[in-house]
Amino acid sequence: MTTNDADNGFSWPPKDDGHLAMGRFMDAWSQLEHTLFLFFWKLSGTNAYIARAIYSTGIQAKNLSELLISIAPWGLTESEQKTLKTLCKRYYNFALKRNKIVHGAWYLETKANKSQWLRSYSPISYQLWSEMHHPQNQKTRRAYSFTVQQLTEVERQRLLLILNK
Repeated sequence: MTTNDADNGFSWPPKDDGHLAMGRFMDAWSQLEHTLFLFFWKLSGTNAYIARAIYSTGIQAKNLSELLISIAPWGLTESEQKTLKTLCKRYYNFALKRNKIVHGAWYLETKANKSQWLRSYSPISYQLWSEMHHPQNQKTRRAYSFTVQQLTEVERQRLLLILNK
């Protein structure tokens, strides 16, 4: 393939749709993180500077979820705490997906006469890697490879998470 192959509409590195989808994905993730910061700040009951200092230490999704759940009894009802636990689980799963997308790489997948760009993350396990590349293993494949269209769905997923839908 040439650097700019006009015949099939693809170029290397991926441009346009792929980069726009990644940019939108990262923007959606940043907005989610900002929403989580605001929630943490209000729930912690501290001032913005202290909350920002704690939040900016790079708390991983699992630890942030545990932190929010552990301080929730001081600011949320039991019903709200239950909802928070569900949201934290969804956030953690979303963070795992985010890491696979961000730390993945673009590659061109060609099947028959159709080609598409995939953002793919290579799992550590050789068994999972092999399963991911086997056409009949769609579940494993979907866990580690993302089409441009799937990246564009992230904004909707972020809103659903924030709105608890």
